[in-house]
Amino acid sequence: MGCCEGFLGKVFNGPTQAVSDAVSHVGQVISESPIAQAAITAGGAMVGIPPSVTAGLLAANSVGQGQSLEQAALTGGLSYLGGTGINNYAATGNVFGEGGLTGLMGG
Repeated sequence: MGCCEGFLGKVFNGPTQAVSDAVSHVGQVISESPIAQAAITAGGAMVGIPPSVTAGLLAANSVGQGQSLEQAALTGGLSYLGGTGINNYAATGNVFGEGGLTGLMGG
């Protein structure tokens, strides 16, 4: 079964590995691009994804791509503030919300 094992492994694992490689590459591009992170943050806020969820996903992606915890915290923090600002602007016409800077910080 030696020859077939190799063939079947390529048939069944080949597409899985290709998808895994593509997802990994996309994650790497996102972690290295502030523009991509801003687009994801804005898009998430516009479709109703809570800023904390988007921030957490971007921070987790940063760590998963081998960046430092400090960089991940910065990425997540900026995403959270950006998403919250977009939500505030949509609701009140002001990125800081009704309560000024306190509104942006969530209370």
